[in-house]
Amino acid sequence: ITVFGNYEFPNQHDSQTPYIVVYAVLVASVLCFVTMRSQWMVTGGIRASRRVFFNMTRRVLHAPMSYFDTHPIGRILNRFTFDVEQVDITLAQSMSIFIIATSWLVAGQVVIIAVVPWLFIISAFVLF
Repeated sequence: ITVFGNYEFPNQHDSQTPYIVVYAVLVASVLCFVTMRSQWMVTGGIRASRRVFFNMTRRVLHAPMSYFDTHPIGRILNRFTFDVEQVDITLAQSMSIFIIATSWLVAGQVVIIAVVPWLFIISAFVLF
């Protein structure tokens, strides 16, 4: 059977093992990097949230009594929950975007250098 002129389909009985191995390595590396990114986001987010919460708690507990006379407890509690929510959600999203953008940059540079090796010199100047 010919397709578009003289081109014939490749033999289906050829070994596809090298392609499967490359695909498996790519899938394993993606899984590894996604796991590392998620672990970094969770531990970094917990550490940042804990630090913000303890600093806020220490400041409020060391505040003079006149502070509690002028600020209702509900407003203080609302501020606590809002700040912790911002750290939990916004910081995690920002960290994820940073990791994704960095990995795109590295992958792009690797592809550029693999295709045209002498561009390593230009890439070194641009990145550093």
